[in-house]
Amino acid sequence: MQNVFIQIIANQVRTVVLQELNDGDPDRVFAIYADESTDSAKCKQMSLYIRLVNKKGDLIERCLALIEVPSTKAADLLEAIHASMKTSPLDKSRVIA
Repeated sequence: MQNVFIQIIANQVRTVVLQELNDGDPDRVFAIYADESTDSAKCKQMSLYIRLVNKKGDLIERCLALIEVPSTKAADLLEAIHASMKTSPLDKSRVIA
């Protein structure tokens, strides 16, 4: 039940982020960046973020996903980023970094 609740919240947050990104400006671009960490239980994770300037001119950063990764090696992180972006509804042609 807890995982269902977390998934519902994650979907709502993702919807808000996508609305913010697609606020009527077809020329709005964004950057993607990732941060990796290993917690005390030795679970390796990567956080995937987007960064954009909204229509008010404010710099906005939003977390898109927390992804468990097999290791924190660059190749594994890159593979996880590619897999996440394949299933993402983000317009990849608007990624600038």
